[in-house]
Amino acid sequence: ADGDDFRFTDVAEFQTDQIGDFTSGEDRLLFQATILEGTPGAGHMTVAGLSFGAAVGTAGQFVYVTGTGADGALYWDADGSGAAAAQLLVLLLGAPALAGNDIWIT
Repeated sequence: ADGDDFRFTDVAEFQTDQIGDFTSGEDRLLFQATILEGTPGAGHMTVAGLSFGAAVGTAGQFVYVTGTGADGALYWDADGSGAAAAQLLVLLLGAPALAGNDIWIT
């Protein structure tokens, strides 16, 4: 099956988007670098760029939180475990699996 690209180009899209049919390894989440503070640059995320449950370290990273309901919440945390709050980006309905190479900075 062909994968889907879910593009995020405006901060106004954050917190309101819900994706109901995301499949890890097939679909991609594409975030424009200029709308996320502290991104590492263009390309797909590495294992270090995606944390599960809570931020690890002080580098900017995506954080995927599951277990707080039926959905998975994807956040961007510009300062990792620092004082600034993480920003909710999108809900992945049904809390599907998610890997670093599913997330791209464009």
